[in-house]
Amino acid sequence: MLYVLAFLVVLSVVVLIHEAGHFFMARLCGVRVEEFSFGFGRELFGVTSKKSGTRYKVCVLPLGGYVKMLGNDDVASVRGKEVAEELRKYAFQHQAPWKKFLIVLAGPFMNYLFAIVALAMLFMFAGAYSVPPVIESVVEGSPAQMAGVQPKDIVRKVNGRGITDFAQLRKAIMLTHNAAVVLHVERSGQFLDIEVVPQLNDDKMPFIGVGGGSLATIQSERLAPWPAVRLALYEAYNMTHATLVYIRQILFSGRSASQMRGPLGIAEMSGDAASGGALSLLVFIVQVSIAIGLINLMPIPLMDGSHLILYVLEMIRGKPVSEKTLTIMAYLGWGIILFLLLYTFYNDIPRIWGRLWS
Repeated sequence: MLYVLAFLVVLSVVVLIHEAGHFFMARLCGVRVEEFSFGFGRELFGVTSKKSGTRYKVCVLPLGGYVKMLGNDDVASVRGKEVAEELRKYAFQHQAPWKKFLIVLAGPFMNYLFAIVALAMLFMFAGAYSVPPVIESVVEGSPAQMAGVQPKDIVRKVNGRGITDFAQLRKAIMLTHNAAVVLHVERSGQFLDIEVVPQLNDDKMPFIGVGGGSLATIQSERLAPWPAVRLALYEAYNMTHATLVYIRQILFSGRSASQMRGPLGIAEMSGDAASGGALSLLVFIVQVSIAIGLINLMPIPLMDGSHLILYVLEMIRGKPVSEKTLTIMAYLGWGIILFLLLYTFYNDIPRIWGRLWS
């Protein structure tokens, strides 16, 4: 029950934030919003605003949501429909391309804005946590031991880039896949460069076999507003960069995509985060919000990123893309989404089944 409730909380917050971005920008641009839905399929319950006429509703399949504007023939905003002459100024399809661009962009933007604000608030009131990049243990027979890494080594740089936190070391190893990394370490006042070649574990994740970040070494500091915002921006950038590098390695470097998670995997991770308490769950919501914002910015048909490209083309060409092109994009988009869902189910089900019976 904890996992189900945590998943619904995470999904509800992230989806509502994303769709709220579309909703408020549409209203700001003078577009009439017909429906604001959490979930898909048959409506369970809802209410219609007497002032705006917008139907706010919850549907039977709580795996997403949408904002449907006047002039949309479908919830994916792929095709437009004709409206009465007097209503055209309120219809999405009859807006200037730059307005449509802003309305679509507002969804991912809101995901990032929420994440940055939430992180900044955490850093101000709960404190920013950091762990010095000190090696506390080295696994016997690991790549790190083979290369000569020793306990109490302080890692100052990885591949020439300075680090100040053990998490940065972990991230650097993850992003290198299985390529060699050069650790610039401080040992008893002396500085050494040690080359380590990561190995892949059973989950196809790179590791070098060092430990750190024990509770005794965690440092916490409450930050002033501007430093908190700066650190929040930096963390949002780090999460985005790590995701993009991971995708690039899958596409071009042969890295396994076994770590990709679908709805079941997100539910599993939501429950794990909730087990760690409210702060843990909030941090996970931030991570999912950034992931949803980033994925929607990608030029995948049906995603916001593909629509942004269409509206840029419309501004350049002076006319919308043809109906035939939109239809092809729609079929291609649904095909990609279906493939990703099936693939992530293939990853998630055996792992979750093993957890349930272990």
